Amino acid sequence: MVLVVVGWLAGCATGERGAPGVEGPPRAEVFVLRPTPILPGQSSGFAVPGGPWEGQPVQGFSGLTLDLDGGLLGITDNGFGALVNSGDFYPRVYRLALRDGALRAEPFFRFAGAPGPLTGADVDPESLVRAPDGTFWVGEEFGPSLLHVDRGGVVLAQYRVPEEDGGWLRSPDAPELAGLLRTMLTLRRTTGTGIVSPAEAMLTRDVVEQLHRAGFRVVPWTVNEPSRMRELVGLGVDGLISDRPDLALALDAGVEVQGHRGARGLRPESTLPAFEAALSLGTPTLEFDLSLIADGGVVIWHDPRLEAPKCTGPGDAGLELATATLDQVQAFACDGLLAARFPAQRREVGPVTAAFVVAGHAPGAWAPLTLRTLLDFLEFWGALHPAATPPRLNVETKGHHPGDVLQLRRHLLATLTGTPWQARATLQSFDFESLGRGPVPTVALLEGTASAVTANVGRSSGFENLGLSADGGTLYAMLEKPLDASRELRAYGFDLGTQAFTGVAFRFPLDPRAVAVGDVTMVSATTGLALERDDSEGKADGYKRLIAFELPPVRGGVVTRHEVADLLHLTLRDGGAFSFPFWTIEGLTRLPDGRLAIVADNNFPFGRARHPDSGVPDETELLLLELR
Repeated sequence: MVLVVVGWLAGCATGERGAPGVEGPPRAEVFVLRPTPILPGQSSGFAVPGGPWEGQPVQGFSGLTLDLDGGLLGITDNGFGALVNSGDFYPRVYRLALRDGALRAEPFFRFAGAPGPLTGADVDPESLVRAPDGTFWVGEEFGPSLLHVDRGGVVLAQYRVPEEDGGWLRSPDAPELAGLLRTMLTLRRTTGTGIVSPAEAMLTRDVVEQLHRAGFRVVPWTVNEPSRMRELVGLGVDGLISDRPDLALALDAGVEVQGHRGARGLRPESTLPAFEAALSLGTPTLEFDLSLIADGGVVIWHDPRLEAPKCTGPGDAGLELATATLDQVQAFACDGLLAARFPAQRREVGPVTAAFVVAGHAPGAWAPLTLRTLLDFLEFWGALHPAATPPRLNVETKGHHPGDVLQLRRHLLATLTGTPWQARATLQSFDFESLGRGPVPTVALLEGTASAVTANVGRSSGFENLGLSADGGTLYAMLEKPLDASRELRAYGFDLGTQAFTGVAFRFPLDPRAVAVGDVTMVSATTGLALERDDSEGKADGYKRLIAFELPPVRGGVVTRHEVADLLHLTLRDGGAFSFPFWTIEGLTRLPDGRLAIVADNNFPFGRARHPDSGVPDETELLLLELR
């Protein structure tokens, strides 16, 4: 619903409610967008209760501004309230029309970057200003940052607020802190990948929790120290890839254990004895790599070459897999021990391997394997151990040259499709080109470390507020919530001429009952208006106020503030009482005729201010306020 207040604002900066310049309760006119429209397009809300929807909901608006012709524009935020659940939502700007109590919204543009349309996992637009040159400025919360956007929605530039430590203001959803989650959300949208296998050093509790909230399974590599295994289990990971599956299994932690290259901490890697050692331990999943050879075949090996100290063969120079035939590859024995790295590694051949070789299924116990040979060995093992559960296979496409991973993917799928192993396999890769929708689930391998910095702005506390100075030269980007115990919101100045932040322009002290400010707009060179609120929803005794403030005489000083209207106690034009009890009242602008437009973000589909007991989502309401 939209509430508009009409009237002149003289005296608002200095008058208390009912003081000279504001004569009695403001008059309100209400406009409702009912029902919530669903735009045709990509389905959305797959990670949202009640979803998905066959299209894009036109949810409540988080900011308002005037178009160059005086028309009203509204902006939606990132979608469903969080980075983790909004990767399938496209934030947009809408043209708004008000007539006979109805609010209508016509799509104007959606946001786009260099790769294409931006989703609610990329940006969280919360405030909107149209600059005198016709371009747009958007305050967003993930950075937090300012976005400069052209008339078609293409992001021209992004600006972060520099801090004294050499970094920036950063929320937990800033790119440097949530890059892993963003990568996975993009991959899921494009390839369907639902499992992430990051380097174990990349994981913190917050990272694991966010990935889980987004619906991903988390299986880090490669973890060999029991103390670190216990730490990762404590963080909530779903599995562990380890060279020492014996140590991981001994934890009895209830997570999936994958034997890395069989069990390379116990036997030379990727060999029949390594896989037999893993199977003998009861390792549920075997992890291994596929590499191409010259004749179009595929062997199970990690490195681009067979060479000492891992392998020995004809001559001393080793063998490049890409130029070798299968006969040349299998002339090597890869039984070298890496004692310094794996002191428990032994050159031992198990009974099943010995029987398999004697039966003529493999050229030798230590010869590099083909995928078909390994599958034959697993079936041979299963016949000898009928009570054992067959292992799962986590197969990495190891691309040593351009195009390798796609050939390896085709080979793997051709070999597994239609066999019992298809339902027991996953395909993983560092090269996302080989990940894609198909008969086998995919896993994204990622390498890196945890961020060395931490958030210094709370989640959902960024640039909810954006105002343009009367001369059109300065933006005031104000944080939604305080950074510290002072309960003062910082508003940063941004010079549109130099396109640079100029430091803290002013500070806004919160009322003791308030927790945030939802939007600001400037009405003169020194006077502004702010929407101040608590976190209540649907309550008559909550705190939802329109506040006038006067800029301080000194840059960085504290504004003086005065209440103009209580949005929970308004009067309609017909004299009836009206309340605007939404949790997040987030859009405010002044119309050319002097009225104020105020809009609520209904947090679709979660808002229940109007229907607290029915489970029916709130509609979008907009007010026009007339200050008499």
